[in-house]
Amino acid sequence: MVRQVRRRQFSDVQRFYQGGLLALRRADLRRLLEQLAKDLDERISDVRRAAESETTIPSYNKRFTGRVDELIALRERLKDDRTGVIAGVHGLGGIGKTELAFTYAHAFAGAYPGGRFLVQCEGKSNVKESALSPGDFFRDRIRDEDLINPESHFAAIAACLRERLKSHGHVLLVLDNVCNPSMLEARNLDCLTTFGPKLHLLATTRLPPPPSDRSNWLTLGRDRPRFTGGTCRSPG
Repeated sequence: MVRQVRRRQFSDVQRFYQGGLLALRRADLRRLLEQLAKDLDERISDVRRAAESETTIPSYNKRFTGRVDELIALRERLKDDRTGVIAGVHGLGGIGKTELAFTYAHAFAGAYPGGRFLVQCEGKSNVKESALSPGDFFRDRIRDEDLINPESHFAAIAACLRERLKSHGHVLLVLDNVCNPSMLEARNLDCLTTFGPKLHLLATTRLPPPPSDRSNWLTLGRDRPRFTGGTCRSPG
């Protein structure tokens, strides 16, 4: 935690008060004050975007502590907008994979003006079936006839997601507790990755990460986490 604070914070202590108004004419001081004002504006904008980001992710757990390095590591793997990339967390059941994914969704809410949505994967056999989870959020935009079968239902939800990506920007889908290993294969994720780089996918699972995509997965252990590829969850 201290390492991250030191890396992200900038300190410049100088005595300028005794110089009075003349000190404010110093070019170096004016540059520092201008940068400070810019940084504050960016922080305020980020807070505003976070407040406006709609979500179906459960409320933030105020008892969640630590895992700062892991949260930043997940962000590093998603922020570059690489099409077709899925980041994830895997490990034993009850170790905190789901809470970490949910906390990521809340911590970086400002990065997802298009919204953050929970996709419940436990017991599901394919991605399209799981992706019906956010359906209630989009219910007022889905026709009754689209609910007749899973294919038309998914197509309706997909249309809603595309519209949000176009009108609002980045969207996060948290694929929680993936139990079927085939769901993590690229060919089965195409129905989501084809939406483009602004759709970010974050998965949790007990399963080993896909061999071809291990660098994007965080192995969550009881002691020190390590990145090798994957995410898993069971209530935890």
